[in-house]
Amino acid sequence: MPEAAAARSLSYCPGPVFVFGSPRSGTTALAHALGKHHDFWVGEETFFLSELFGENRAQTVFERWSNRPSSSWLQAQHVTMSSYLHSLGLGINVLFTQHSQGRRWIDHTPDYVLIADLLAGMFPGARFIHLLRDGRQVVHSMHNIVATLTEDERQFMGDTFLPPWATDFREACMNWKTHALAGRDFCSRHPERSMTVVHRDIERNPAATMAEILRFLDARFQDAPLQWLRSHRINSSFQPPGGFDARTYRPTRPWETWTAEQRCIFVDVAGETLVELGLATPEEVAVTAADRADFNAAQVTNNGSEQIGTGATANIGSDDQIAFADPVPTGRTPINALHADRKPPWDVEQQKAWHVDIVEPDFWEIAGQCWPYTVIGTDLLYNTFAACDYVFRRGVKGDIVECGVLLGGTVMFFVEMCRRRNQRGRTIYALDTFTGPLRRGDRDCDHDGNPIGVPPSVTVDYRRQAEENIRSMECGEDLVRVVPGDVVETAPLLPTRAIAILHLDTDTYDTTRAELECLYPKVSPGGVVIVANYGWAGGQRAAVDEYFQDRPVGLFRLDQYCRAFVKPEH
Repeated sequence: MPEAAAARSLSYCPGPVFVFGSPRSGTTALAHALGKHHDFWVGEETFFLSELFGENRAQTVFERWSNRPSSSWLQAQHVTMSSYLHSLGLGINVLFTQHSQGRRWIDHTPDYVLIADLLAGMFPGARFIHLLRDGRQVVHSMHNIVATLTEDERQFMGDTFLPPWATDFREACMNWKTHALAGRDFCSRHPERSMTVVHRDIERNPAATMAEILRFLDARFQDAPLQWLRSHRINSSFQPPGGFDARTYRPTRPWETWTAEQRCIFVDVAGETLVELGLATPEEVAVTAADRADFNAAQVTNNGSEQIGTGATANIGSDDQIAFADPVPTGRTPINALHADRKPPWDVEQQKAWHVDIVEPDFWEIAGQCWPYTVIGTDLLYNTFAACDYVFRRGVKGDIVECGVLLGGTVMFFVEMCRRRNQRGRTIYALDTFTGPLRRGDRDCDHDGNPIGVPPSVTVDYRRQAEENIRSMECGEDLVRVVPGDVVETAPLLPTRAIAILHLDTDTYDTTRAELECLYPKVSPGGVVIVANYGWAGGQRAAVDEYFQDRPVGLFRLDQYCRAFVKPEH
């Protein structure tokens, strides 16, 4: 049988190489230089491994079926996660090796830095090179790549192949930061299998840097890779294919050519990371007072800041209005501190017995962390888990917006999901008065006619406790941004361009109506909208029904209170 003979002759590469980092960081140039070595083979970027296995798809499938209440093949055969991943990688390895002409193959897909831990399990003999380039150079290259395309190429690539960072400066800054931190963290976890190469070291001392790389790869020194680096410079964002001659190439100086707005955006998004990684000093990425004033003025104009309520101008783009209160006391405040005996103690075994259909181990781990700090129970926590899992797997663009935070338990859940799914590029916005829901009209009653809202005579303020709970998850303000105040005033000014998950939990008519009018248009197609108290809060129900009267959506019942739907594609 030809197939059997072919199977017996299959071979794989025991020591493949992955070169990754941020897009536009020089991974292609380094890989092509290494490809001039007699031991290595390099092809085009492969891309597809992220789609097949990214966002923990492979691990989630394994955990689901290896923990099935009744028996499964994975259980019966006592398959471990490591052997499962190794077997998946073996098939891919054989495919790549069939085309590598008997040499060690090199993959140089930049985005694989985001699935590096998975690749380490799939390819146990692989070595990993993280190429780290100055974020200013990277973002400048991203921002200019579109200029190299013809009009036909731009139309052909469209939204499918042209990444968001190519047309959105802030997205480019966040993309570099996400990839750079992912590479740093991976290398710290796998020091024996990984190496960080700083791009400027290649520029300043290519001979020593190439020699160090080859030693790391257990390859004898050859002059061809070094000569290729010295005579070639791939720089397709500023030059047609073919690049510059490295002997005459001089790096661009984006900090001097960027606008004040661009400099401020870079500093706000990625400046701290650039300094932390040793790529610049604080002085080198400082913006002048004039730059900041110009930027803030532009933000007021762009965000449509206007006189609201008593006439005060609201601009939540400024650092002093979206931030953690400082200092925040240590410790956590459970929900029972506000509502006595609202939540029973967490008993994971009892919960599993009541919810035998929920088999994902990471859900139970996260739910246990957040249970004491949120009023919602297991079913709705699982809905939060499923919403995150859906938008992360599907690649729905945008941030997570929580309107109605209370003590931050659901925000804590979002934080942990983003951390476990490596969603560093998203921001979680937490909007609340932190003084209780504001009752403005007669529609703000429950289904029994009881008024919803904090009476004027009652004074509460739980912002610090909520921030304390959220900050205990060890998340920075680049991941969570707390927005205090009346959402009727803050929602119109929220500086998010796209939303993947919109959680509406402010209960009253005016707040829900403002949230829908200001934020629902920003929800990406395929994004998830959760209406926490549609079945209980009359004002919230009325606002939702009115808003969607002429734009029907599938509002699915999750329990007697909560409804949810996925925003239609069209």
